Amino acid sequence: KHFTFDYVFGQQSTQSEIYESSVVPLLDKFVDGYNVTILAYGQTSSGKTYTMGTGMGDAHISLPNTLGIIPRAIHTLFQFLSLQPPEWSSYQVTVSYLEVYNEDLIDLLAAYEGVARPPITIREDPRGRIYWSGVREEPVYSADQVFQILEAGSRIRQTNTTDMNEKSSRSHAIFSVSLRQERYSGSPARVVHSKFHFVDLAGSERLKRTHSVGERVREGISINAGLLALGNVISALGDSSKKATHIPYRDSKLTRLLQDSLGGN
Repeated sequence: KHFTFDYVFGQQSTQSEIYESSVVPLLDKFVDGYNVTILAYGQTSSGKTYTMGTGMGDAHISLPNTLGIIPRAIHTLFQFLSLQPPEWSSYQVTVSYLEVYNEDLIDLLAAYEGVARPPITIREDPRGRIYWSGVREEPVYSADQVFQILEAGSRIRQTNTTDMNEKSSRSHAIFSVSLRQERYSGSPARVVHSKFHFVDLAGSERLKRTHSVGERVREGISINAGLLALGNVISALGDSSKKATHIPYRDSKLTRLLQDSLGGN
């Protein structure tokens, strides 16, 4: 069986090489007003959290040369925004941090501070745009502030030990950056909204190989169901012969959350 890839990074590839090649072009689209998503997908213990950077706070992945995609992207974003002349535009950046655990949506920012919030629901406005109701969106003004939020939320993400990974992520984590820009180059001023979803997926796994029992089995089934739904959505979006067919976003909370990025805005 043959598989086609746009690019393959070898074992010697660095965090910087992956970021410059795969993420910087998406960041350019993001500041231009497009919704974008980057996904870390693979078997448990394959290095997704390390590459994505959602393990901020662990000493071995907080060094400059080992920083993951998220901290690098945040640093680049604020560097870019700081260079924009104030007479050209103004901006507001907000972040949110969710996990999908057994098809439940958990706000990691609210949970870290012990704040009681209403249940999270996924809604659609009259223009067909997806939004998340009940999610804490934190205004941020510097890269360091974002790093503190990322580290705080990551500390309470669901992890557990399996036979394949001593610290296996048991949830899909979605760190989202929203950018609102008001551009003054035309008359009247133009407001541009865009989102960047950084998704650290739970590891795919065969239950026979993990020797899971009890709650770990339930987690594994939920993880694999979400990954299957994501695969079905991506396959449907990429099938040029079925452009008019139904895209099954509602098959899981994960794909519904990411609908506005996977399908475009």
